[in-house]
Amino acid sequence: MVAKNTCHEIDFKQTDWGTDGKQAYRRQCIIEPYREYYNRQSIPQDKQYWTLCGAHTIKGLPMQGCELEQLTTDPHLIQAGQFVGVDNDLDIINSNKLALPEATWIHSDFADAIHNAKLFNPAIVHADTINMSHRAIDLILSIASRIEEHRGQVMLIANVVYKRPFKKGDPKQFAKSIIDLLDDRWRMSKQVYIYSRLNNKSSRMCAHALFYEP
Repeated sequence: MVAKNTCHEIDFKQTDWGTDGKQAYRRQCIIEPYREYYNRQSIPQDKQYWTLCGAHTIKGLPMQGCELEQLTTDPHLIQAGQFVGVDNDLDIINSNKLALPEATWIHSDFADAIHNAKLFNPAIVHADTINMSHRAIDLILSIASRIEEHRGQVMLIANVVYKRPFKKGDPKQFAKSIIDLLDDRWRMSKQVYIYSRLNNKSSRMCAHALFYEP
């Protein structure tokens, strides 16, 4: 039986990956839940942190407050060598590699990278997508199926777009649709967070749902 989930709004507008708001989101929606669910300060040394990474640099230098910097410094959730960043923009990957070579950077579609990886041993998978919620379900289920090949405690974060000009979805229904289709080993956070994401043309409303293996 899955507990009824509720929506909470996160007050930040994303303009890049290192803003105070983005860091607050990671603390609230990744770092703190992981520590609560697994009673650990850091992921196990033999585990990985997989993420749709985006740009981690500004003018060729590491971006202050970027995902890798945040998770390896203040909270010490991971070590740099455990970080696996995936992006389908080759320029972003090349820039990240030059500025932050201690991490692993992969130029690929996120699901393809996960399914093709020779070494896939995650503690956390952060699927920070830009897909509309109804299109993201297959992606999240595909990632979950790969995770299920390994026994262990894994947290899967799914971020999707549920509202943009002329299109709208239901964030709570998106989360419920996924948990209804997942293997029984999975649990879902009671909270589904919503927030705005800005691009050059318009604002999109996004939803964050969290699934975990206890």
